[in-house]
Amino acid sequence: MDHLSKLKKSIDEVIEKTEVVLLSGGISVGDYDYVKKALEIAGVKELFYKIKQRSGKPLYAGLLGKKIVFALPGNPASVIICFNQYVKPALLQYMGHHGPWKPTEKLPLAEPSRRKNGITFFLKAHIEIGLVYILPGQESFNLISFGVTNCFAEVTEETEELEAGSLINIYHW
Repeated sequence: MDHLSKLKKSIDEVIEKTEVVLLSGGISVGDYDYVKKALEIAGVKELFYKIKQRSGKPLYAGLLGKKIVFALPGNPASVIICFNQYVKPALLQYMGHHGPWKPTEKLPLAEPSRRKNGITFFLKAHIEIGLVYILPGQESFNLISFGVTNCFAEVTEETEELEAGSLINIYHW
């Protein structure tokens, strides 16, 4: 309980001084994941928690008055993907930009891809000569493929199999 009270105190201090709060790690369901509980105690109203997505399922968004709170997962690839797909567009919209949630473009896949349906995937990918290549190393802890990643490719929850040449939503980052 001591960790929870320290975390809540830190969250109170940050919320007092900022309009947008970004937290990373501690939002899942492990024994030491206190962020969600600390946000509840601090009075943050949950907008959503956990999304049908890989990487980044334990994403949290909430409000305290007009202040926005995001709690991102702790795995590095999950943080990058969740920031790019949710936090960045939310901040752009907050600043008055129009359409920040839309994909950058649709491009054809270079090779077939197969994923479990029922969950949306934002996959590390590379565009080369107008074709999208899904990269190896999609695990949420794996940062190696970020060395050549220049976009995320979205595979929607309804999709299980994509043939080479299939058009896919691309998000540049």
